[in-house]
Formats: sequence, C-alpha cells, structure tokens
Amino acid sequence: MSQYCTWHRYAVNHLLVLALFIGACQRDDSTQRGVAADEALTAGLAAYEAGDFPRAHELLSQACTLGGLQSEAYTDAQLKMTACLANLAKFDEAHRIFDEHLKGAPNQDEVHAAKAYVLLKQGNRPAAEAELGKARKINPRIGTINKP
Repeated sequence: MSQYCTWHRYAVNHLLVLALFIGACQRDDSTQRGVAADEALTAGLAAYEAGDFPRAHELLSQACTLGGLQSEAYTDAQLKMTACLANLAKFDEAHRIFDEHLKGAPNQDEVHAAKAYVLLKQGNRPAAEAELGKARKINPRIGTINKP
C-alpha cells in the first residue's frame, strides 16, 4: 500500500470522527435548548395561572425564543402571552403577536377567542364580540370571552 493511501485513509477516518463529534454536539445543543424551552414553558404556565403576568410573559417569551417547542405548545404559549400583555395594558404588543405569530396557527378558534379577550381588555366590546363570533363559527362550543 502506498504512503498516499495510508495518509488518505488516516485523514478520512479523522474527518469522519470530527463530523460525528460535531453532529453530536449540535444534537446535544438542540436537545438542551428544547429542555430549557420546556422548563421555561412549564414555569411560564404556572406563573400565568398564578396571575403573575409580567413573569409569565417573560418565561413564555423565553420558551418561544429558545425553540424546540412542539407547534401546539408554541401556539399555546403565544396565546397566553397575548393575555399577559392585555393584562399589562400592552395592547399593541399583543396585537403584534396575533399579526406576526398566530395568523397560520391551526387552532384559529382559540386565536379569535384570545383576540376577543385582548379587545375586551382594551375596552372595545363591539370588536371583541365580532372576534368571538368568528371563533364560534369555527367552534360553536366556544362560550363567553375568557382569558385563554
């Protein structure tokens, strides 16, 4: 066997090991981000249920930013963030989430119901009732305007 073949085999083997190592590191980083996102989501939902809207918004935002959430969990976090913002009288930010993150959400009935909640908190009952009507067209079981 020539010296070139030996060197070439050595180089290829080391490149394969390096590629496997890099892939494992990226997978570990992605897994760690996913775990951190799940932890932030769980803590954010607990803060939300406790009525600590500033903390809930912070944690839910962190969970969404980290990535790795399933689409249903991501959408739920975004909906809860809109309610947090409404309770903090940050209506423009809440509407921005609807416009930027929730247009294509699969659960549009919940999106319209959440938007109704934000509009009601904003003092716009006619628009809130209109949004609730949109939600009920999709899902007739939607009741009154409630916090998502």
